[in-house]
Amino acid sequence: MTTIDINPTIALCVERAQHHQQLAVGASTDEERRAHEATMRALDKAAMELVKGNAPRYAGFGVWLVESRTQAGTVYRVDLGTQQCSCKNGRTCWHLSAANVCEDLRNMPAGELPARTMPDREIESELDAMFTAEMLADGFTF
Repeated sequence: MTTIDINPTIALCVERAQHHQQLAVGASTDEERRAHEATMRALDKAAMELVKGNAPRYAGFGVWLVESRTQAGTVYRVDLGTQQCSCKNGRTCWHLSAANVCEDLRNMPAGELPARTMPDREIESELDAMFTAEMLADGFTF
């Protein structure tokens, strides 16, 4: 199994989420906007899980295994060849987003790894704020 350094992984998740946020703002159709927003939310959730230490594990042959964040003992199989996850969402889920980011980092030359200059506490605080805003937007109350 491959272990990925969490900080570059979180940095890439946040970078990609911000990119999809910009694409959503400039989308020409509601369907395109919703697709970018769903991808952004999946990347935000992936970043939060990575902060908590719930990182995908490489199983080989383009397959990653990811523990469920809501169902103890449940592990999802992410196949990057088909871009599908065995969870109920299947395509726009945080498991698939996290596995894609980890795969990209696994294949990236060391000199090209993204880096965050903020301490982990600040990254966690930033991600907490993003997750809270997302939950409020989805209609959750605290």
